[in-house]
Amino acid sequence: MIARVRFAPSPPNSGPLLAVLLAAVSLGSACSASTPAGVDIKPITSLRLNAGPDFLANVLHQIGSTLPLGEPDCVVIHPPGDDPNHLIVHAVDVYREKDAATASQIYSKHRNRFTNAEADWKLYVDEGQGSERHFISYKGVRFDTNHAIPVAVNTKPEVVIEIQKENVLVVVSYTAYSGGSDYVQTINRDVVYAAAILAKAGS
Repeated sequence: MIARVRFAPSPPNSGPLLAVLLAAVSLGSACSASTPAGVDIKPITSLRLNAGPDFLANVLHQIGSTLPLGEPDCVVIHPPGDDPNHLIVHAVDVYREKDAATASQIYSKHRNRFTNAEADWKLYVDEGQGSERHFISYKGVRFDTNHAIPVAVNTKPEVVIEIQKENVLVVVSYTAYSGGSDYVQTINRDVVYAAAILAKAGS
């Protein structure tokens, strides 16, 4: 349902500004951001991981890297197919927490952040319970602004998927700054690519 918009009386010389606002509202009601229908995360959710102390080191070994000093609790997997112009950004972040309870707390914080309607996020999938769960969120239609004035309707895809597997969190992200019409296929390829790495690292 489209919310009604009430405008205050127009100040002098506000014609161009009012026209922009009316056009933005009209476009917003006519456009919608596509949902991430067809995204398949079963290659990761079906895994049984043994995420011991060496888990992240094993992940890095699979992608041909080594742990830097300090042994961070996160490894970023960059699947093949990066956009050389950086107009499409996609990655898989893998976190290993000390226990499932800690991972659950972080998962809940992330879920709250990426389901915040005020930031244009919409919850698409929310499944599982306990320490085996996942959600998929995407950004709905929103306005690009210039000095707080709507100038264009933005329907470019932006998707976040978070999966908790006991003490492991896997975050699959995709953001398109231009284009992105085949983003579901890209996300599915990223999931398959990351699942193969995680399976070997956690076996």
